[in-house]
Amino acid sequence: MGCFAGCFWLCLAVNAQHVLWTFQIGTSDTDICHDAHIDSYDNFVLTGHTGGELGGNTNAGSWDMAVIKLDSHGLLQWIFQSGTSKDDVPESVGIDDAGNIAVVGRTEGQLGTDPYAGSHDIFVVKLDSAGSRLWTYQGGTSGSDIAFAVVMTALGDVVTAGQTYGGLDGSRLWTYQAGTSNFESALGVDADAAGDIVVVGYTSGGLNGNSNSGNDDMFVLKLDSSLSQQWTYQTGTSGEDRALAVRIDSSGDVVVVGSTVTATATLTTSTSLSATLTTVTTTRSTVTATGTLTTTSAPATTDGGATAAAVEELVADTSASSIDIGFVVLIGIVSLMVGVGAGAWGVLRNARARAAVAPERGLKPCVVQVAAGKLPISQPQHWSDELIPLDQGWKLYPVDDATLKAIKGMFTVKSSKELGRGRDATSYDRAYSTLAVHCAWRMQHDGCWTKYAAERNNVLWHMNQIRRGPIALQPWTSRLEDANLAMPGTLYTEEVGERYLLHGTNPEPLLEVFHQGFAENASLKGPFGAGIYLAEDPEKIDQHTRPDARTSGLEDLHSRLYRAFGNRHPDEDMFYCFIVRACCGACFQTEGLDKEGLRDKTTGRSVFLTPERRELSRVPGTSPSFSYHTLLVNPGTGTSHSAPLPATPHSPRHSPLRAVARVVARVARFREIVVFAGDRVYPEYLVAYRRV
Repeated sequence: MGCFAGCFWLCLAVNAQHVLWTFQIGTSDTDICHDAHIDSYDNFVLTGHTGGELGGNTNAGSWDMAVIKLDSHGLLQWIFQSGTSKDDVPESVGIDDAGNIAVVGRTEGQLGTDPYAGSHDIFVVKLDSAGSRLWTYQGGTSGSDIAFAVVMTALGDVVTAGQTYGGLDGSRLWTYQAGTSNFESALGVDADAAGDIVVVGYTSGGLNGNSNSGNDDMFVLKLDSSLSQQWTYQTGTSGEDRALAVRIDSSGDVVVVGSTVTATATLTTSTSLSATLTTVTTTRSTVTATGTLTTTSAPATTDGGATAAAVEELVADTSASSIDIGFVVLIGIVSLMVGVGAGAWGVLRNARARAAVAPERGLKPCVVQVAAGKLPISQPQHWSDELIPLDQGWKLYPVDDATLKAIKGMFTVKSSKELGRGRDATSYDRAYSTLAVHCAWRMQHDGCWTKYAAERNNVLWHMNQIRRGPIALQPWTSRLEDANLAMPGTLYTEEVGERYLLHGTNPEPLLEVFHQGFAENASLKGPFGAGIYLAEDPEKIDQHTRPDARTSGLEDLHSRLYRAFGNRHPDEDMFYCFIVRACCGACFQTEGLDKEGLRDKTTGRSVFLTPERRELSRVPGTSPSFSYHTLLVNPGTGTSHSAPLPATPHSPRHSPLRAVARVVARVARFREIVVFAGDRVYPEYLVAYRRV
């Protein structure tokens, strides 16, 4: 989507070099993001103003307030837009523990039922987590009144801070007002668990008895829960110094992020800051609970203009001596890296910062951004936090009842007549008509997961390139799709074709898979190449399993599967199947190969890159080129397409599914799914089942 005068965008990065994802949306009019907040579930809430109809909403007549919610992966959840016939501009957004949202700013009209006082009025709009309006407050004087910051307290109150040119009153719980004969503005506010409030901003005078350094000074003002002033801290240079955001940490200290714009400036601290006339240097300062400055650092500069920033709780590693920005969020029109950091006294971990850029101070044309980014590399949230023994690298955990029920749902036999027909199954000397899950384990392997998560992001980058190219993105649906939904955790099916699939196995290789994961060369003589063979049907995987009959040679396996959890091997034949996470990505889909096993039987298209059949052919239209990730061999026949399908209204280029080149031939009863890289398959669950 292109943006003309401006657009909302959000860039999430783990540090200054590695972007996880970007989000962009806009209209043909002016659209500017002013603030962003992260809730307790890692959802992102953005607020700003739009001159158009954002996301299909109706514009009220001029600049409307807009609120956008994204999930932790940057996917749009909802858009709220509201306004009057005049300008309505939100400046800040806050979120409480329940996910309710408060947006504050200024309006030149009547947003709700409260009367319009004149010029600019303060407004507060509260939404629930689904984006529905709960209430609207509006108040002001005949002058310009603007709310620049908001915090939602643990008691459920909404506290705003800003500026007024008059004497505020009205139906609020309370109002605290302070100032000088010059100009002051509050830009940030936070509250602690006791209800004490800290307000930060800038003043061009001497606030509450302090002296001014020559221009705009930053201030930090603390009030108790009864609105009694505790202390006011003020500092600055001969230039423009502003406190932009504040956070009260768990120890009661006040962490402030601010900026200074000056030719050559030194703040009254232990650290010198220098910048050019057009450079904003972002500083982080810590003020103790008694109002004494302890540390200041300057981790980032920009040639734009900073109008807002925020910082959340920081944790220092005092054993290190370098600066590390752990978690950065950027919003605005131009790229601005506003971070937080520490000097020689420590490295800040898990830090979060955000910044908004004033468009009049550095507007650059917006570039069309293709949905891109990075999937999580951390372990799934449903995994245990327990440390894995270093001498082993992996550990098994018996699954809980809910997961076992979901696994049984994946292991449903639909055609009993197919049982006992495979090579291994035909050698079994007992008749059976179904398969019954006995128990299951989850495997946690830090090393294998790290490699899988990294390869999953490689596939994501490939898929983003395909989506920009000439090949249509055509879906395929696994028979386990519905059963996948009942499994714990998140699957990135739309982004990279990630699914839970089945892989039957004999008992002898199990320990090797636990130790090393899957090796793609384990099936060098497979009918469809040297890959990892997966299936959707328990009938299919059962054809390739042999029993664990508690025979000698498997004592170590039995100890780890059964005795380690106070159990013993059942006195009957056990069979094993992995439920794997498979990152299928771009799939070459066929219905059979020629007699050499290298080309599609009907169209003659090359399926494999080389006669060794270890790698699939290249995806057309990619540069640099790369191979298809997965081979799908479908049963049956159908209409052939020997070339990539063009994009249609029903298969748009941006469709979040796999690229598939469809061809025709005949194969047997069950779909074969072959993945040609071991790191694209993670053996998350092992299932022990019986033939009954």
